[in-house]
Amino acid sequence: KEKTDLDQWRGRSALDLQMLTSIWCAKEAIFKWNGEGNVDFRGNMILDGSIVFHADGNITVPFLFNKTEPVPLKVTARNFDNLILAYVVT
Repeated sequence: KEKTDLDQWRGRSALDLQMLTSIWCAKEAIFKWNGEGNVDFRGNMILDGSIVFHADGNITVPFLFNKTEPVPLKVTARNFDNLILAYVVT
């Protein structure tokens, strides 16, 4: 049987999927925060520490944004009924 792109996601825990989605949403929030475009999601946005799951439901994702000079950022993400809201805190 030939594998599809969706097969890699089957069997992952809900926490894994929430964490991966939170990281992607954090990168999208950083892209919008930067506002200049022309950003390499892999090269300019580097996960920089541990992801923290807070008791209030918020998730903190630390990044280092390095396009012209390194800028440490904390992105806060929150899951609302299987939707993720993420925003940058400088």
